[in-house]
Amino acid sequence: MWGHDQATHRFSPASRKKLFVGAFVAWLIGWWILALLHGQLPYFDSINFVVSFIAQLLYILKYQENWSLWIVVNLANILYWSILSIQVMTGATDIGSLGAYLSQVALQAALLFNSIYATKVWASGEADNEGGTK
Repeated sequence: MWGHDQATHRFSPASRKKLFVGAFVAWLIGWWILALLHGQLPYFDSINFVVSFIAQLLYILKYQENWSLWIVVNLANILYWSILSIQVMTGATDIGSLGAYLSQVALQAALLFNSIYATKVWASGEADNEGGTK
């Protein structure tokens, strides 16, 4: 039943490959759909939507691999907000503001640090006792 298993889980190497191939295919499909809708940066938007969704499901189910996907999402978001910042600075767009975009770059960098740290914590088994109960 939900909530009774406190330990984190790991996929087998073969399942891990299938997970990342599936996430990649889902990203491509999301990219295609968002491109049809004329998204601003559909390849990054797709990572943010599709891969974040998969990573969140894995987090809820306590699979360690969720943090690898969050690292990908955070890196993509740093690039996304950096590109938008550069577009504003060069005058290529007047959508949004430089300050808002730069604050998002800083936020995504902090989230990247968190996901790298969480990868270490979950891999060491320290997350198995999350919440103070064993």
